[in-house]
Amino acid sequence: MQKAEQSLEQFAQSVTTALTDWSRADRPVPEPLKQLQAVRQSVAERDEREESIWRMACNKILLDGIERLAELNDLGAEILRLRYADDLQVNEIVPKLSLNRHQIRRREQRATLDLAQLLLEQENVLQRRQAERLLQALSKPPTYDHLFGADDVVTQLTEELLADNRSWLIAVTGMGGQGKTAVTDQTIRQTINHLHFEETLVEYLTSGDIPLDNLLRLLANKLGLPASMNPAAVTQELSRLFKARPWLIWIDGLEADISHLADGLNKLANPSKFILTSRHRPSGGPFFVKPLPALSATAAAQLLRDHARRTGRLPMADAPEEQIAAIYDKVGGNPLALKLVVGLSDQHSIPTILNDLTELKIESKIEEMYKYIYWKAWRSLNGNAQTALKAMIMTTPSTPGDLQYIASMCGEISGDLRAVSAALDDLIQRSLVEPHGSPWDAEKLYGIHSLTRTFLHTEIIDYPTDSL
Repeated sequence: MQKAEQSLEQFAQSVTTALTDWSRADRPVPEPLKQLQAVRQSVAERDEREESIWRMACNKILLDGIERLAELNDLGAEILRLRYADDLQVNEIVPKLSLNRHQIRRREQRATLDLAQLLLEQENVLQRRQAERLLQALSKPPTYDHLFGADDVVTQLTEELLADNRSWLIAVTGMGGQGKTAVTDQTIRQTINHLHFEETLVEYLTSGDIPLDNLLRLLANKLGLPASMNPAAVTQELSRLFKARPWLIWIDGLEADISHLADGLNKLANPSKFILTSRHRPSGGPFFVKPLPALSATAAAQLLRDHARRTGRLPMADAPEEQIAAIYDKVGGNPLALKLVVGLSDQHSIPTILNDLTELKIESKIEEMYKYIYWKAWRSLNGNAQTALKAMIMTTPSTPGDLQYIASMCGEISGDLRAVSAALDDLIQRSLVEPHGSPWDAEKLYGIHSLTRTFLHTEIIDYPTDSL
């Protein structure tokens, strides 16, 4: 990819240099041509990256371009082929083409400019295709339309990922519901547009704590490596892949201390980079750690009003500033907690919710606050919505379910798709279920936040029925 914008004339100068050095394997390929996707992809097919390999790849792309040029400028393409591929001097070409030296030089310059134009047009197409291919690793569609108060964090993380020779391991940390997955997802999408990395690999964990060997096995499975490989062989093969060319590997959903992963992942990195999202901030080690701050009062108010407007809760969206400030004072700047409170606002008055939080004196105890909000939301659901929410536990972070799948898990209402669909709509409105995909997708997909999953496991699914 072109690292910076350059004119056609500037790029054509690099093409001229590459043509002139066609037979000089010892000469470095000009950087603008090294960055062409066609050249990079050709080199990526080989394990070696000596200058001679770059030269071979560059010459092939130039020759392919000359062949395409022949359709537009046959004489110019023939001059370039004779001059460089066949390594003939201008005076040797004169009798072949019945042109004088001046005419050949002039037509060669025009042909080089046309060739540069064709290569840049091809590059634009290949860049779009490469970005689309890299994005396919993000198999979990984004659950956000806009991130409030996160621009600076995304910019900083993007710069860290793109920086050479530093921060091979990056940890995005923060409490549950803080937006680690959303911020990292946005960062990776922005990073992919730079085409700095040649491959992407994403693992959405279903378990918040995982030994290194198990994590590497999951990555190996994603890459299609044989399941029979022992841990040492898995490590060796991943090291070979990740060190041969730059990969961007995202591991999402870690909840416990990730310090035990540091040494093992660091040995696999460079030029590849790992970015991990975790509730636990590692102490020391090779990680560049970026804790996610709570939303500011301004960003929290923007998110709260936007979410209320999107879910049709206009009184909340248009609430006076002092009421929004009161919510922020009690709930803080946690995006998920704010959305959950919005979801309660059509069943309970905000003063009642806030008074309950104050009476329980749990505003500083985040886990208890979540438990309270979830229980309040659970008790406000009708039977169908409760059934559908319990069925959502069968989905995973990487494989959200469609309507048919979720309905099949809904027991007594499994045969009533309309009832299940209505229940899911209710759950989405309360921020208990996250819709995935775009309106153009044939089937909508549905998932749940890890905190919702934890609540269902610890408070509903695995909790004694007579205690509810």
